[in-house]
Amino acid sequence: MRLKYCYSFTPRLCEKYFCQMSSELKFSCNDAINGGTDFELNNQKRQKLENDEETRKIIKAELTETVRIKRYKYAMFLAYRGKNYHGMQVNPNVPTVEKYIMEALQKLNLITVDQMVQPSLFKFQRAARTDKGVSATKQICSLLLPTIEGKENDTVNLLNGLLPDDIRIFGLQRATKSFDSKKWCDSRSYSYTLPSYCFRHQSDLERDKFRLDNKDIEEINRILMQYVGTHNFYNFTSGKLHKDESCKRFIIRCECGKRFLYNNIEYLTVDIKGQSFLIHQIRKMIGFCVSLIRGDLDPCLQQKVWQNERIKVPKAPSLGLVLEEPHYEHYNKRFQATHQQLCWDIYQEKCDEFKQAYIIKDILETDESEKIFEEWLTYLTEKFWNENDVDDVSIVGHSDNVWEEQFERRS
Repeated sequence: MRLKYCYSFTPRLCEKYFCQMSSELKFSCNDAINGGTDFELNNQKRQKLENDEETRKIIKAELTETVRIKRYKYAMFLAYRGKNYHGMQVNPNVPTVEKYIMEALQKLNLITVDQMVQPSLFKFQRAARTDKGVSATKQICSLLLPTIEGKENDTVNLLNGLLPDDIRIFGLQRATKSFDSKKWCDSRSYSYTLPSYCFRHQSDLERDKFRLDNKDIEEINRILMQYVGTHNFYNFTSGKLHKDESCKRFIIRCECGKRFLYNNIEYLTVDIKGQSFLIHQIRKMIGFCVSLIRGDLDPCLQQKVWQNERIKVPKAPSLGLVLEEPHYEHYNKRFQATHQQLCWDIYQEKCDEFKQAYIIKDILETDESEKIFEEWLTYLTEKFWNENDVDDVSIVGHSDNVWEEQFERRS
């Protein structure tokens, strides 16, 4: 920027003008006016100003280019083992699944540093928020990304190369502009795997010899069926009041699944499908069922638990809980003519391999080595139900909470 014929400026305007210039131009407004003649900036200062001006133009162009990057909504198909993470959602100072995903996206320049810190800036959302230690065989996230059309597989491979082995992305698929993986999700399927001996009475056979028969399965299913439908799950979560409308949840299916042996111990998988779930809801549903079958609870509490009185319900370990799949029937039907359906068929084989190698294997090996469920049953017998009189199940003692926190840290 060059200044000529400075005498045409008024003193006030000239002073204001020079105040905006670089501090290195150490001459005053009055000197310029009193001189009354044309003056030229020396070559060094002029060159600096021109360079500064050029730099500003470059920065402005880069910012404009960044703003103009067109982004599209994508669905991310992924799975993870929850053992090493404090849940799915970003949580400061602790490892989470999303933390590693954000870092990988940023390293590939698919998102900015600001977006990595604040995921809402690129519309990031997950179908279901899993808690500490909970795994997911199939999870879907929605997010805005620069177009990667034709390069989806390459992008997935690059992301997986930056992620831990127990977090795998299977695919990236274009979705509608309005797609939100949480809001568009019709329902969610979970499974809970636990040793069959959790349902045995104290007088029954040793745990490695215990097997559930058809009569046992019928009895378990009878209790599980009571969860189906719309109920107030106030007693199956924490931090909510009975009158809170958010406690009402709709369960579509809840029943015993397959049984299998691992090192001579029989395991049972319970399948649960619902519209949505409260925090700890499924784990408390399992804990309540186990307590009824074992005889720790009065059968009358099967009805009382739905009322507004606080009932003491144990929480099963997080180890056995797995998010199996989020469902998008309504989305797929509505946009079937314009967009590819959110379907896992092409990823099914990889999902099954990951589930067996990382999730089921970890549940079984961890339980065998750390005796998670055996310790949980000991906790129920010695502390949870013994802390207070069983008839006064609405009272939860302080020492009971401390014991449970210690158990949670281990499981």
